[in-house]
Amino acid sequence: MNPYTSRRIKPTLISLLFISLSLQGCGDRLKNHDQLVEEARQASAKGDHSTAAINLKSAVEKEPERAQTRVLLAQTLLDSGQAADAEKQLRRAFQINNDQKLITPLLVKTLLAQKNYKGIIEETDIAAGAGTLDGESSAGRAKAYLMLNRIDEAERIYTQLIKQQPNVLAAQIGLAQIAVSRGDLTQATELINSALTTAPNHVEALYILATLHTAKNDTDGAIATYRKIITQAAKEATAYVRLVDLLAARKQFEVAQQEISKLRQTQGMAGMVDYLSAIVAFRQGKLDEARKLIQSADREMPQFVPSMLLAGQIELAANDPQKAANAFQQVLNLSPNDIQARMLLAQAQILLKQPQQAYETLKPALLAAPYSAPLYTLAGEALLYSNDDRQAIAFLEYAAKLAPDSARVSQSLTLSKMAKGGVTDDHLMQSKINPRTTEVVKIINALNAGKLAEAEQMAAKHANNHQDDALMHNLLGVARARAGKHDQARQAFEKALAIRATYYPALVNLSLLDIKLGHTQAAISRFDQHLKMRPGDVTALLGRAEVGLRAGEKPGQIERFLQSAHKANPGMLQPALMLAQLFFQSADHGRAMEYALKARNIAPNDKDVLQILGMSQLASGDRNGAISTLTQWVIASPGEAGPLIQLAKAQAGDNRAASAEHSLRKALEIEPKNIQAHVELALLYAKAGRAADANRKLAELSDLKLSASDQKELQADIAMAAGKSADATSTYQSLYQTTPSPRLLSKLHDALVQAGKVDEAIRIGQTWLQNNPDDIGSHYFLANAASNAKRPKIAAGYYEVILKKNPDDLTALNNAAQAYVQFDTKRAIDLATQAFKLAPENPFVLDTYGWSLLHSGKFKEGIKHIELAYRKNGQQPDIQYHYAVALAKTGDRMSAKERLSELLKTHPNFPDAAEAKYLFEQLTREVGN
Repeated sequence: MNPYTSRRIKPTLISLLFISLSLQGCGDRLKNHDQLVEEARQASAKGDHSTAAINLKSAVEKEPERAQTRVLLAQTLLDSGQAADAEKQLRRAFQINNDQKLITPLLVKTLLAQKNYKGIIEETDIAAGAGTLDGESSAGRAKAYLMLNRIDEAERIYTQLIKQQPNVLAAQIGLAQIAVSRGDLTQATELINSALTTAPNHVEALYILATLHTAKNDTDGAIATYRKIITQAAKEATAYVRLVDLLAARKQFEVAQQEISKLRQTQGMAGMVDYLSAIVAFRQGKLDEARKLIQSADREMPQFVPSMLLAGQIELAANDPQKAANAFQQVLNLSPNDIQARMLLAQAQILLKQPQQAYETLKPALLAAPYSAPLYTLAGEALLYSNDDRQAIAFLEYAAKLAPDSARVSQSLTLSKMAKGGVTDDHLMQSKINPRTTEVVKIINALNAGKLAEAEQMAAKHANNHQDDALMHNLLGVARARAGKHDQARQAFEKALAIRATYYPALVNLSLLDIKLGHTQAAISRFDQHLKMRPGDVTALLGRAEVGLRAGEKPGQIERFLQSAHKANPGMLQPALMLAQLFFQSADHGRAMEYALKARNIAPNDKDVLQILGMSQLASGDRNGAISTLTQWVIASPGEAGPLIQLAKAQAGDNRAASAEHSLRKALEIEPKNIQAHVELALLYAKAGRAADANRKLAELSDLKLSASDQKELQADIAMAAGKSADATSTYQSLYQTTPSPRLLSKLHDALVQAGKVDEAIRIGQTWLQNNPDDIGSHYFLANAASNAKRPKIAAGYYEVILKKNPDDLTALNNAAQAYVQFDTKRAIDLATQAFKLAPENPFVLDTYGWSLLHSGKFKEGIKHIELAYRKNGQQPDIQYHYAVALAKTGDRMSAKERLSELLKTHPNFPDAAEAKYLFEQLTREVGN
């Protein structure tokens, strides 16, 4: 063979194809911009998006500064499923021509296609705030809020769109989705029928219609709707999944296989075919076959969430909860908001005997889906297995309200109440409970239902037959006391104590009856005598504390009994919880938080614990911690407006206006006439400059029949929130002169300070305290206000008054030290040392102690404590600032500058921002950029 013949160039199919494509390119180059655009339009009209995109790309190459052409190209790319490339073209178009009306609607669509919901909100924020956002983009913004589970914001936008134009399809569909999420199937049906009247083949609307059919147990209607979706959009995989699953659930396996065959023949989609076949096999109980099909589907469609969920369900059915849990966890790693995955993982965790972990898994879903009975049932069951009967009953009772006919809810609720000792008569008839227990439960249920005569009759009958039954005599006394039969009630309680002298419930009830009738000393003496005989009796100590509270004893006296109870049984919830509540009521927020944390360690799900901890964190300045804890309180209190209102107030105080509004709207869903929720929402609107919304709320409140003085106070509150301190001041002054109170004092004081009249505010506060020296709450308020007004000597004086009454008040010690550090370092260290001895792990105490030492020149010792505080609560801006100063004082000036830079970015307006900025500039000059 000639060694050179292989070098000869021979025409091949590839080279000919290259020549052909080159010639085509040459043809495009011969056409001008307008010709290419016109040909692209024609191709798009025929559904040939690929050709259209090629022509438009050529047009862009010819005239790259034509924004309109790039917008057309973006639309074509979006139609062909290339949303990211479409976004790039729109970004470039926006640089060329800042035409928001032209570009924003399509940009929103591209971001929706990429599921970049936060990006949509950021892109449309300015226009939405200015009221210039077009309707189509507004609908996209609402959709983004909806997908982020910010339902209230979505609903507000959709409602506005409907008002402007009643038949806006996107708004009707969005509001229907919201109605479905709230369980309002009637409203959802009306909205979706209206949408389908306008657009009978709209795929998204048809999906919602199918969901409604399923929710109403109309399987035939759902199947027919999914078939219609497939007719309209043959590649709608979700419709095939739901259709096949419904058919398989009805055991119509042959029909399901026929649908799968249609998909295989028309669309191919091998992975989807395997997945659907796995559904059928799973429903038939053929677990090995289903597992093999899912593995095949996974090779074709890796990380396809429905397939991953089915893989976990197969393992769950195969009695391998650990493998199932692993599969469901993988789904949550990809899609944290998948409620079905959370519920399935929780089921697996319960089977693995991890009930508390199961509840933690469900927590985010409880916030996202507050109207899901199956979800709350599962959460209740998890808590039941965790022996948290109290919270389990709360969830199961809420689930029973949502789904009163659910057999599973009823069964779980029965189990939980039996564990707690409170079941219904019907349940008792079906169970093998001791006859006496049956009688006790019947009496308790009658008492709870307010059927006092019935309860008394049953208790009297049993007490007569069993004269030695202390419990029954006590119940008889309760029934009589509630009915106002005080003498007879006393006889019953005394009989119970004659039978068993240490019977705690009767001891408490008799003492409370004494207090009610004005015999306070007798009530206290009864417990004191009991405690002389049994000084370590925890229940008696708690009873003595409760009686002391009811009798109005001083907090120090009550604390003594609670501390003894807590010391005797550190693992018991009630002493720690009552101590936290006592300290909070005494405005000693530091110690309240200390004991609330102890209570949380004992009972992490208890809603009373979460409430007191969240409120203590808020009062101590830990806003982030408070919002997190109050959110947990909301989760633990389904169907209650109060926790949502408190959460909203914390969110508003942390400048999270949208979240606060969301929480308040949820509260009003639960209690539409809740005055406090309406008031907080009006204040929120006023603060945000939404005068029209604030005034609308005022009008709604007038319908709730507020008194004239309450209306005046609310108008002043709204003026204050809107920054009109002069108007607010005059109204507060008028109200304060007529009916002075600590509440009006605080409002008048704040209004005067905002108006620049600090000295007058201080004078009014001092006059109030002269007339009300025991008002500890106002001492705290005025001390804090004086600190904020940079009047540390006045603040320190108020704190000293508090400390004279309660030397161990942790909050007063800590805050007084903060005030003194500015003018009396020695006193500051003394107070900070006392606080540190009381709570050496508290980050605020550590920070103040270290700050005091730093100011006295003990830099190394000071930074040690401040650094520890920073590690425990580094999100707190004042701790961040103190740590930066400590770093600078100890020579690490570069790190100090970096800390200050970050602090001023995240908290530009914190109280010491001016000092922080000055130090940052000084350090920048010294160490450079």
